[in-house]
Amino acid sequence: MLHIFLALLYGHSGALQYPTMRHTSAFLAGAVVGMVLYFVLFPNPSIFIRRHEAHTIPEELIVRKLLDTFYKDRDVELWPSKDQTGFKFEDYRNSKDNNTVGEILQRSIKVHCIVFVNEHSKLRLASAVDSTWVRRCSSLAYIGKTPNQSAPLPIVKSNYSLYATRTEATFALGDAVSYVQSKNFSESDWILFSTDNTFVIMENLRYFLSNQNSSDAVYAGKISKVAIGYARPFHSGMMVFSNTALRLLNRTSIESCKEKDVYEVTKSLCLSSNRFVDITPVDNNGTSLMNILPPKQSIKISGSTSKKVLGSPYTVSMRFLSYQHIYSYEMLVYRLRPYGIKMS
Repeated sequence: MLHIFLALLYGHSGALQYPTMRHTSAFLAGAVVGMVLYFVLFPNPSIFIRRHEAHTIPEELIVRKLLDTFYKDRDVELWPSKDQTGFKFEDYRNSKDNNTVGEILQRSIKVHCIVFVNEHSKLRLASAVDSTWVRRCSSLAYIGKTPNQSAPLPIVKSNYSLYATRTEATFALGDAVSYVQSKNFSESDWILFSTDNTFVIMENLRYFLSNQNSSDAVYAGKISKVAIGYARPFHSGMMVFSNTALRLLNRTSIESCKEKDVYEVTKSLCLSSNRFVDITPVDNNGTSLMNILPPKQSIKISGSTSKKVLGSPYTVSMRFLSYQHIYSYEMLVYRLRPYGIKMS
């Protein structure tokens, strides 16, 4: 190769020669042909990165495989059903669990669930929710802006998003209320509105609601961006309304409400001024049992590792969760049983 290069550089006479137009054109033509052949033969030049990615398992697949070891009878997958109401779900729990009381409450207390889909998460959050706690609702509908990709979930299309500006979030709530009222879910005693980054323990919710009257104009919970004084990018949380309370809500009253808060979209419902009664459950310390933070986030925000994070057996919901957290809570709540501790 060296003698060829020298021959081109000095010519046959050995004298230094400047490249001619013919030489330049030949060089450029060869370079173009070489580049074309390279990209045809190797469409993905990052061979080493590709090999590395082939051996890397995404986190959500790891969590799902872990869940599959507990749910042995079938994989945790998306629902193929397009029916939004009246679905049936065989709950694969520990066969030794006595769920008699829970089943009685599930039959007697009907809860229709509305889940707001976050279009920014590429359905990862909605898919996690769809595979876990919403299957214990009496009926279900998703609502939100339809993502660009084909959605495998039955999503009621809205022109507004709960995860955008305060004004748009208010309109999204109005769409959800109008949808429920138009469908006339008369069999549902309670209507639950939830973000898709929330995990709800439906058994605890039904137990709490069993001591309430759905004929009263009552509600519980909130949807907010604020967590212990710090604002987050998106709203999170859940609210539950009695059927009576929901019938009293209307789009006009929502959009004309002057009680607005940029960090808490549910204040735009003017619930207090419309004489709705807040029945949010609290523990002995007065702490809400709805929309609590995961222990890790609670300690991080408080800035103290010495703070005691005590869970309650009557906790209803957790918010500001990742999709990995949602799968993990499903396993922790329904599958793990510490040896030597009798679960009452």
